[in-house]
Amino acid sequence: MVNEKSIELRVLNLNCWGVPLLNVSKLRHERMSDIGEELAKGLTHVVCLQELWDFADFEKIRDATKETYQHSHYFHSGVIGSGLCVLSKSPIVDAFFHHYSVNGYPHRFLHGDWYGGKMVGVCQILHEGLNINVYVTHFHAEYNYRQSPYRPHRLIQAYELCQFLEHTGQTSDINIIAGDFNTEPDEIGYELFTKLTNARDSWIAQTSKKDEGDGGFTSCLSHNSFTGPRARQKRIDYIFYQANQPYSVECTDCTVTMGRVPGRDYSFSDHEAVSTVLKVTPTMEQKTEEPNQSSEDNVRILKETRQDLTLALEDLKSQQLWTRIGLLVSLVLSLFWFIPLYDNLKVIVLLVVTLVVAYLFGKATIGLRMERKSYRECINNLSLKINSLENKGKK
Repeated sequence: MVNEKSIELRVLNLNCWGVPLLNVSKLRHERMSDIGEELAKGLTHVVCLQELWDFADFEKIRDATKETYQHSHYFHSGVIGSGLCVLSKSPIVDAFFHHYSVNGYPHRFLHGDWYGGKMVGVCQILHEGLNINVYVTHFHAEYNYRQSPYRPHRLIQAYELCQFLEHTGQTSDINIIAGDFNTEPDEIGYELFTKLTNARDSWIAQTSKKDEGDGGFTSCLSHNSFTGPRARQKRIDYIFYQANQPYSVECTDCTVTMGRVPGRDYSFSDHEAVSTVLKVTPTMEQKTEEPNQSSEDNVRILKETRQDLTLALEDLKSQQLWTRIGLLVSLVLSLFWFIPLYDNLKVIVLLVVTLVVAYLFGKATIGLRMERKSYRECINNLSLKINSLENKGKK
């Protein structure tokens, strides 16, 4: 049954910066308590959180907000957990997730994305008669601006998110997609996602007026207590939305919030939250195709993505060659065992060579092979989509 009146939906998204190892996330325990206290004010209907890697941090926030948000869901994934969760005032009746096929490398311990099991999760929420799909996601971090070796990983993640949304978001009334995309608006991954899904960016679509100098930046802000001296502010955290028949959605306001903790000399997180107000209205008007849905535009961005991934696949082949050469050299070095040397030196050399051989063998036989297959699968899927759109355009 279709609602006959407009319904307000308030959504907040925050990356909580909850890395539980090596004191990477400063003041983590204090901040989690502060985040829980702030969210307990209940200013929104739905909250999406990222980087709650330690389940105990999720439990702390859940317990602090349980009087306000009676419903919650944490997505378990990867070695240490996905870090993703949803809090809701309205009932969560179902949940599902998709684990991204590529997500960094296990040998890069300090980056840690591989162990986090980056993914997209969806919660089906019943809110005032509306069937709402709330998607929460977290893409691979960039670490090195514009030259990140993980850029192809984020591209594949963006395309897999598009596919997941396409196959799971058709039966809901509206879809909310929130998270830390680690992708800026001028990057190809942002354009790929927005054009293929026709999802609206709350910050851009809002009808309220903002100061010209306010760019909606959520990361590395100068006033954030955890921002380094040379950091460049970025907008990488988003709340997108879609509407299915017979509803339309208008974003009446979108703000960046939860900066400094009141009464403290530190911030809630190294990111700041995005909060949006959506007005959902029933409409019997047939939706018309919007400009950014044009097949030509979609084909263009799909081809650009395919080209980028094809080049990345070629680079993987080069990595495979050098890995095999390194493995061969390491095996040759293992012959030191048969050369007359001090026993202690032999043991050290053998230990080092064994570790290097194990790493290179694992990378050559498992890591690069899995990554290469994921690239090929995505390239093939992109080609299918391109052919389908081009054939549709010829009719």
